[in-house]
Amino acid sequence: MDTLNYLLGVDSTSTLEAAEENGDSSFTAEQLQVLAALDMARQRIETLDTHPDFSSMQWAEWLLQRSDGFILAHRLRALATGEEPIAPDTSTLAGCLSGLITDLYAGLVLPVSGPFGMSPAHNLAGAYYRHPLRETFEDLVMQDRDLKRIFPRNEEHTGQMGYTTRSTGQGGTIQLTMFAQEIIGAGIKLARFEQSALSPEQVAQDALRCLELIRSALRGEDVRVPVRVGLTGVLLPDARTEMDFGWARLRRADSSDAHLWAATSLDEAGSLTTTTEQGETVEISYRGDLILEFDAPYKMVLGERDISEAWPAEMMAVWDRFTEISESLRLGLLLADPDHRTLVVTTWQSVLDPISHSNGLGWADAKTVPNLMARQLTADDVDQWLTWSKAIDEHRIPTIGVAIRRMLMAVAERRNPEDVLVDAVVVWENLFGAKSETTLRIASSLALLLSSEEATATERLANQSTYKRLYALRSGVVHGAPNADLKKLQQGADDAVKISMAALREIFSEQVDLLTIKTSEDRSLHLIHRGDKRSRS
Repeated sequence: MDTLNYLLGVDSTSTLEAAEENGDSSFTAEQLQVLAALDMARQRIETLDTHPDFSSMQWAEWLLQRSDGFILAHRLRALATGEEPIAPDTSTLAGCLSGLITDLYAGLVLPVSGPFGMSPAHNLAGAYYRHPLRETFEDLVMQDRDLKRIFPRNEEHTGQMGYTTRSTGQGGTIQLTMFAQEIIGAGIKLARFEQSALSPEQVAQDALRCLELIRSALRGEDVRVPVRVGLTGVLLPDARTEMDFGWARLRRADSSDAHLWAATSLDEAGSLTTTTEQGETVEISYRGDLILEFDAPYKMVLGERDISEAWPAEMMAVWDRFTEISESLRLGLLLADPDHRTLVVTTWQSVLDPISHSNGLGWADAKTVPNLMARQLTADDVDQWLTWSKAIDEHRIPTIGVAIRRMLMAVAERRNPEDVLVDAVVVWENLFGAKSETTLRIASSLALLLSSEEATATERLANQSTYKRLYALRSGVVHGAPNADLKKLQQGADDAVKISMAALREIFSEQVDLLTIKTSEDRSLHLIHRGDKRSRS
């Protein structure tokens, strides 16, 4: 629809939908001529027996063909609108890139065709390679003191090329002949990420932003790239369209976001329905009803990487931040209302990498999550979710990462009560475990952490005994104790999950001072030595 909007000079899909209802009377005579030409092209392309995956490339070839120095798409748009494209100053990188985008725009906004994972610029193919401004752009890149560093080698068959490793988890060879195409693809992706109205001018503006982002990364400056993530499991209340966490924004997904998961199976993913105790029906989409937006650090290292070596840890910055934010949100929702154990899970994720030939999209099947239930949040639920997620992201330290992950796994991923029990107790070990007297140290620490200030010594000892019993049950599972009682395991797993959530709630609210202590052993000693005298923040 974006290509048709552009060629006819209409500004929205709704205009075309209204025209379909009203018939030819909605179009000018000139627009009808353009539609007739497009219909003839459709019939011709259909006779080619082209595989559906490559139909957009056929359309791009037709729209971007040149005759007497003019591009057909420009002629069609000029016929429909009376507007001619303004030629930019192609003596500069910015002008040259803008010129390429203006000329190739009609093919650029076609649905992406070909193998899954290709960028929007993949449709351009031959039209891009044959464009006279491509070589001009390449010459200007090699005159740029920053950008030319990407392409230090001149190979006989590929021309100027080089190697990069990026913090998006991507890397490998990069060819100068494809550089503008990759920047253009990143430009349209950025425009869509930011929900901008598409136009050649907007895509050019965002492509230039991507070019500057690359320059800054090459200089070693602090650079961030946008990440978008689909989430399912909960619905926001009618009065709330978004949540602002400070370091991330969560908003409702709508029909304009379909491009984010284009070419995947998510459109046919289906939905999950739950009936509440009040008899109300709540339906969530397995595709995702919410979209998480945040920025992540972007770094680039030049030069060939030894593929026999592990991927550099510092080159996973984007996904490290994604993991942190995802964990903080998911755990925040759990701790906000531990009785309901509400889950929110990732359905897809996409990152902007300005020099990647892929679209940076990955997705998962939410149907495989064993304990997922649809839930309609209230205004109070949203406020509590915000509060807990912010507290977790602010106070979490690397050494309790295992506790956070195992808590989420116990509630969201495990089907077997043995696995739930083990994961839940690992949370205790990560928080308060020690090399010696492990059971005593963990049970004592939990009793001191979770017993009320008014609790008697007898009550604390009773709680401590409960924790010891559950720890022993877990040890039996781990060490293969025979004839395990299933009912005891199920009850023990449930109790252990409740205790783990209570411990994390206490640590991330009333006793955040414990998170200034880096090791579980020191944390346990601190609690035991402090005894009943709590230092609350």
